[in-house]
Amino acid sequence: HFYLQDAASGLCVAARGGEASGNGVELAGGVTKDTGPDRARMQFVAEYDNDERFYLRDAKYGRYVHPTGGEANRNGIELQFLTGKDTGPHRSRMQLVREADPSAPGKFLLRDAKF
Repeated sequence: HFYLQDAASGLCVAARGGEASGNGVELAGGVTKDTGPDRARMQFVAEYDNDERFYLRDAKYGRYVHPTGGEANRNGIELQFLTGKDTGPHRSRMQLVREADPSAPGKFLLRDAKF
């Protein structure tokens, strides 16, 4: 399990309201990291589809990160947690790719696998 943490501020991304306990819960940034016994509520799991593309899943409830509206085809698309993942021919619409950040060794960026 891992946290999604901003390299500059140290703040994390987590479910708005604290937990991805239902469908449609949005992701929010600027959250202080929880390292206590219930820390899984703000941790993620990467489920790889191949060597490069992966689904992002909530570690506590198992809900997957989906772009609101179905695709992240432009900047500013919000992300939400939903049950299930697309495993069909259009699955790249909800997959991510990890890219090394050349300006910060050891850090990485996440980008949409389709666009």
